[in-house]
Amino acid sequence: MTNRLRHEEFMPHVPDAPGPTSRVNHDSQSCSGQSRSMAVWMNNDGTYGAKCHRCGATGFSKAGKPSGFKSVPKSKKVRYEIPEDTEYDWAKWPVKSIAYVNKFGFDMSTTARYGIGFSHEMDRLIFPATNLAMKSPGWQAKSFGTGTRYITSTRFPQYMYTHLYNPEGTKAVIITEDLFSAIRARDVLSSFAVLGTGISDQMISELRQYYDTFYIWLDNDNPIVKEAQLKMANKLSLFGTAVVIKSDKEPKECTPEEIKDVLIAAVLVPDATSV
Repeated sequence: MTNRLRHEEFMPHVPDAPGPTSRVNHDSQSCSGQSRSMAVWMNNDGTYGAKCHRCGATGFSKAGKPSGFKSVPKSKKVRYEIPEDTEYDWAKWPVKSIAYVNKFGFDMSTTARYGIGFSHEMDRLIFPATNLAMKSPGWQAKSFGTGTRYITSTRFPQYMYTHLYNPEGTKAVIITEDLFSAIRARDVLSSFAVLGTGISDQMISELRQYYDTFYIWLDNDNPIVKEAQLKMANKLSLFGTAVVIKSDKEPKECTPEEIKDVLIAAVLVPDATSV
């Protein structure tokens, strides 16, 4: 049974108008009392939604916000499009962003190919999402300083993922948390970045159309994420073989050869993570 978020957990954070999904921290019993990342949004029909991407808890409300609840100011601009000041030339990026991308072995040709840029106004890296069902469902912005680590902007939360389909590949896919891991994984197989730790019905629908083997490779050093991986595997096992990868590294931290070795080991040495 899906955990439910209490109204008092998410209603103080919802915006005053339909707009991009925002991320805030919340303290919930379903997250063992720890502060976790929660997405909140207002739908076009005036209802409100929320989801914790760590524990999977969801919330929904038809009622308006009670008086006294703080919210995003009405004057705050709703931004669906990628920020106009986004730069794609590394010569115009701050050193911290170049260093972050470069440590995974990527260069400017890679970031240009996948539309990754830097917004000086937001002081964040900008990652567009794209998949086979919707070309531009939204984008994420990564912070290097204080504040929310990731901001997600989308009108279509169900479609907020990136699918890097390899038509010459097999019917196996590597599922990752973030875009950089998906880019590296695609050197080996098709890849699919859920841009978080949860999986929507739309993601499952697209995945099962193309694949029957699912390698789920998220951040393995977080107990909440480990639980999310198992839930994801249980859902995907209805449509094929789902294997949770146990590794100290994420795909973006590996070479293609290391990724192949990890996948081979997962097949040759099956354990409780295979479903």
